[in-house]
Amino acid sequence: MQIEQSPDAKTTGRRLPCRLHRVAESTLVAVTALLLTAAAYAAPATFVTALPVSTSQILSRFNWEPTFSNNGLTSVQFPIDLGYGITARWTILATFHEGYAAMDVPSGAGSLEQLHSAGMGDTLVFLRYTLIKHDKMHSTLRVTPLAGAVIPSGDSQLQSPNGLLPQPLQTGGGTWSPYVGLAMGSYRYGNGFSGDITYRYNPVKSSGITPGDQVRADWQEQWRFYPLHLQDGFPHFALLSLEENYVHNGQSHSLGLPVPQSVGFFYTQDLVAEYQSMNYLIGFGVRRPAVQDYTSPTAVRQRGGLLLVFEYNFSRH
Repeated sequence: MQIEQSPDAKTTGRRLPCRLHRVAESTLVAVTALLLTAAAYAAPATFVTALPVSTSQILSRFNWEPTFSNNGLTSVQFPIDLGYGITARWTILATFHEGYAAMDVPSGAGSLEQLHSAGMGDTLVFLRYTLIKHDKMHSTLRVTPLAGAVIPSGDSQLQSPNGLLPQPLQTGGGTWSPYVGLAMGSYRYGNGFSGDITYRYNPVKSSGITPGDQVRADWQEQWRFYPLHLQDGFPHFALLSLEENYVHNGQSHSLGLPVPQSVGFFYTQDLVAEYQSMNYLIGFGVRRPAVQDYTSPTAVRQRGGLLLVFEYNFSRH
């Protein structure tokens, strides 16, 4: 006996593929829009703690940071940041420092002598855990505590014929330094903010120069100015970021003894223009020292600086 299908069954059988096609199409559009919007979540240029890194993503960032100061000090730093998303909540990040600095100091004959140093600095490694993670279409929120250490891969005992080089010319701190902090970021349609607060503890050692403990707070506000309206299939963005950095340095030590009038803080502002695609980011900015408060009248004070950032994502295709 042959069983005939009812008219409703036949109609349903014809419409089901169309419905599935429409659902798949709308889902694809939504996911694509989310990915394109996520591409506009640019990373801060001056601090690494809030770098967005997704699961199994390998992120690299290269900075070129020339700084001009009083006392004839000129330095160029080349920090390299690497991040890997272990899981959706755990991320490991590392910063490798390389740089050059030159400084005019009084010589024994009463004239100025230029001293300089170059090489590898200390290395920062830390784990970050996403405590709060809230994602919506075109927006995201992250709150991430972090902990790690500064590895003394630099040198804190560099010398000239007249003794130890000044602290700005030392390439490292000379000790394993615990490092803890809290970072956060929130973005919607490419506009948003990120920030952090961190603390580095520097144990005092009896040789070389030991920098003081450091408290740092950073803040970034970001605005997308191109394109004005997000469109599917347009994974390129131009963004403008205003970043603010506050750094408080505790008392430093030389040969295990406190250095008088070595406590102080500075507050800088950075204006950075960024261009970002799905795989890379290029940024250029200028730095303005807004406030510098040191107990020593001869402390080195910044007069300005530049920022050039290149970021590449090895894992996104």
